[in-house]
Amino acid sequence: MEDPLYSEVWADPALSPRDRSIATVAAVVALYRPEELPAQLRRAVDNGVTRAELGALITQIAFYAGFPEAISASAIAARTLPD
Repeated sequence: MEDPLYSEVWADPALSPRDRSIATVAAVVALYRPEELPAQLRRAVDNGVTRAELGALITQIAFYAGFPEAISASAIAARTLPD
């Protein structure tokens, strides 16, 4: 199998795509993976996560992963998902 992440993990019905997107964005922000964040933010919106929810998620992560990571994520989100 060439792509188990999307063909197996994302396809597993144990979590909805929306819930997977929330978990993935949280992990990408917490682990400071700025190169991956724009794609995951767009995927999250496509999976039904609102911009307001993403903002609240980034704020939540700030208290657990650090404010520098969250500030960077907020800037990336603003560029990736303009109003």
